[in-house]
Amino acid sequence: IWFINESAIIEDWDRYVDLSYTYYFCQPIRIKGRFWNHGYDKVQQFDADKMIDWEPLVLTFKLAGITTIILLIISIPLAYWLTRTQSYFKTVIETLVSMPLVLPPTVLGFYLLVLFSPSNKFGQWIDNWLGLRLVFSFHGLVIASTIYSLPFMVHSIQSGLSNLPPSLAEASYILGKSRITTLFKILLPKKIG
Repeated sequence: IWFINESAIIEDWDRYVDLSYTYYFCQPIRIKGRFWNHGYDKVQQFDADKMIDWEPLVLTFKLAGITTIILLIISIPLAYWLTRTQSYFKTVIETLVSMPLVLPPTVLGFYLLVLFSPSNKFGQWIDNWLGLRLVFSFHGLVIASTIYSLPFMVHSIQSGLSNLPPSLAEASYILGKSRITTLFKILLPKKIG
């Protein structure tokens, strides 16, 4: 049995508090473009432009822009086809489009990593014939982002198009407009407006 008097506990506690204060609170902290050292009266100035790395922000906006353009090109015709068709393949395509909603993002990322890896036959084919190495590259990031975001875009456009009355499209067809003209000049503007 250890007997410790109160003064020893208090001394050890003070030493512990001093060490933790030194470790946690004397680290430099950046506040509004300055480094503040707790416990010291010094304030060090620094140049904010040299401290900020703009590359991740530029990469994020570049990825978002390219993914959005690709999604618009793919999702509008796909949602229109899913809205208007009664084909057997409709359920298969809807299931494939909705798959990223069901799978967790880590599982989807792992499957894409395995699919596009150079050790896989499909990844070797893409690398040899197209000259693209999709694993850990910007092209692979765009493809993964497009696949992950596809259900959100397709389902929202499909829902909007299915709520429009069929008489709009029928009137356009009677007036001699094609399906593409009807989609882009009548149905989409009606849904947006």
